[in-house]
Amino acid sequence: MKSGYIAVIAGTTESKTIIEQFIKERKEIAAFTATKLGTEMLQNYDIDIVEGRKDKEQFYRFFRTFKPSKVYDASHPFAQEVTKNVKDVCFRLSIPYERVKREQMEYDYEKVVYAADTAEAVELLKEMEGNILLTTGVKTAKEYYDGLDSSRLYIRVLQSGNSTQICREIGYEPSHIFGEDPPFSVGANEQLIRKSEASVLVSKDSGRQGGVPEKVAAAKNCDIPVILIRRPENSRKNPRVMIAAAGSGSGKTTLTLGLMKVFCGQGNVVQGFKCGPDYIDPMYHKRVTKRPSVNLDPIFHKSELNHLIAWYGKGSDLSILEGVMGFYDGKGGTVFGSTYETAQETGTPVILVIRAKGIGNTLIPLIQGMLHYRETTIRGIILNQCSEGFYRQIKPAIEEECGVQVVGYLPDLAQIRLKSRHLGLHMADEMKNWDQYLEILENQIRKTIDLPAIQDIACQAEPLEQEAERKRKQYPISIAVAMDEAFCFYYEDNLRLLKDYGVRLVPFSPLYDEQLPDHIQGIYIGGGYPELYAQRLQENENLRMQIREWCQAGKPVIAECGGYMYLGDSIIDQDGTEYSMCHAFPHKTEMMQNLNMHFGYVTVYPDASNEDLPKELLEKGVFAHEFHYSKESGDHFTCRVEKNEKKQWKSGYFMKKQYAAYPHLPFRGNETFLEHYLEQMQEEIGWKESF
Repeated sequence: MKSGYIAVIAGTTESKTIIEQFIKERKEIAAFTATKLGTEMLQNYDIDIVEGRKDKEQFYRFFRTFKPSKVYDASHPFAQEVTKNVKDVCFRLSIPYERVKREQMEYDYEKVVYAADTAEAVELLKEMEGNILLTTGVKTAKEYYDGLDSSRLYIRVLQSGNSTQICREIGYEPSHIFGEDPPFSVGANEQLIRKSEASVLVSKDSGRQGGVPEKVAAAKNCDIPVILIRRPENSRKNPRVMIAAAGSGSGKTTLTLGLMKVFCGQGNVVQGFKCGPDYIDPMYHKRVTKRPSVNLDPIFHKSELNHLIAWYGKGSDLSILEGVMGFYDGKGGTVFGSTYETAQETGTPVILVIRAKGIGNTLIPLIQGMLHYRETTIRGIILNQCSEGFYRQIKPAIEEECGVQVVGYLPDLAQIRLKSRHLGLHMADEMKNWDQYLEILENQIRKTIDLPAIQDIACQAEPLEQEAERKRKQYPISIAVAMDEAFCFYYEDNLRLLKDYGVRLVPFSPLYDEQLPDHIQGIYIGGGYPELYAQRLQENENLRMQIREWCQAGKPVIAECGGYMYLGDSIIDQDGTEYSMCHAFPHKTEMMQNLNMHFGYVTVYPDASNEDLPKELLEKGVFAHEFHYSKESGDHFTCRVEKNEKKQWKSGYFMKKQYAAYPHLPFRGNETFLEHYLEQMQEEIGWKESF
């Protein structure tokens, strides 16, 4: 066998399908099977077959000697140890890896009950009467035998191999053991149910390829319940790592994007997260991973950080969290709301990026200080803007004197620096030569970063419980959401919460659309860069006047920061040019050279005399975040924005049906606010009927 072939971890129906596809493409293939039955499935194909169970070291030695161009893991979804071993070996040898996913099934039978694992299934079965037909395989046979009345147990296992013998040795009655080989039709399953006089059937939820639809159909015909053991992916350990730094400008985003690119290229599903209220970095994450990135902010929702990671990380192989500012930098000179707090709260191991340019041995006390200022989860160091020679010199010294692993470095390359403007980095979609940038970054990281070490660190993350989202009251309404280059700052969790409330989101563009969508009950305009597109926004007069008419009729709208600027009379850019906007509210905004000092975490209060709002909003307000390079002018503001007891100001509008102001609002934690506005929208009739 020559190197460069495609390796398929086989033994399932999926492996046959993918092998047939590669044969059509005239690819050289080697299939790895654990059993004789798996080999027999493939014996008619002109491919190499390597039979026999292998542990991690055996896979490593084989792949090191005969290195495949890529590994496709089509093993059974419950073969977790095989998958882990193969993935680990691929990481060690830098072999691209892809997990072949099974189709997710839903079953039209009200008597299907799910269990998280075998132990939960045993507890469910203790509460049920009658005989039990197990179709879960021989590996879990002893758990059922030890936990239940053995006289009730009937089990179907593979006839090939020694499965029936193992069941006899466990203690199963020989007449209760059925040795059969697949496939199993609905009729065959039904016959076995009747033969065993089963009152319940137990199966792993192994999908269509595992014959589960036929089992469920047979159980339905016999009117007995089915217990399905959920796939292991639903109770995973959430491997994850956080990329943090001593300060801004250290290379967190560059390294985060590079690692995302490398791990995605190895066939992993990667989920991105961003600490803090930033909008732009998550856009970069999404462009690499093809999955929406999610903000994690302990100031907004500290108690739900673990839930957010577990929920959004479902279906991913690795989560990469990008920190914000310096590791210990929090609100008001504390660690409250910092990257450190997020790591501690979620039990996430941290890799600290240290900018090494212009520093020598001082790196050692700097790192020691970062490690010992508080008890931390820092598990690795990466040196940025570091030469190879200095890295070889300083790495052993850091590891010896600081007691922390140094897992690589990045040299000082101009090609991998990201450009920025007043609100942060240039947006991901604006970046020219994006593919070339990622290719350079990916190649560099493969050369100088210890990827298996990072994977090992990620696997040290504390397991997270995957709680279901609580059920929300349903609002069957439609909201127009501004989505284009000028308005693109939205928290992913905000959009998903709206959907959880039953809301239909209807995207529209203030740049390109001449009218609002039909049949809407509300408008949501997020932040962005309206000042960069002010000329084009001004030219779209028809839409501006429709939005003005909507707002002045008192209809529901939520507008934040850039959206707030758009709803005002005008925007004045830094050159002094004034552009007409919607004239929906009586204020103007003007761009500034420097950051407006009205910034940071704030609480927004409506006018205390506004009795149309819920009492909780009047008393507690809503918590939010403000950050902008413009200033406002106007005489009719109805919001009071409070940063602390000493610093507060008037800004924007907070009324029964309308919120328009600079501060961005997280909906999670501000549910009273959100539900109030959804109630107002639900009372509206559609746009066409109103105007």
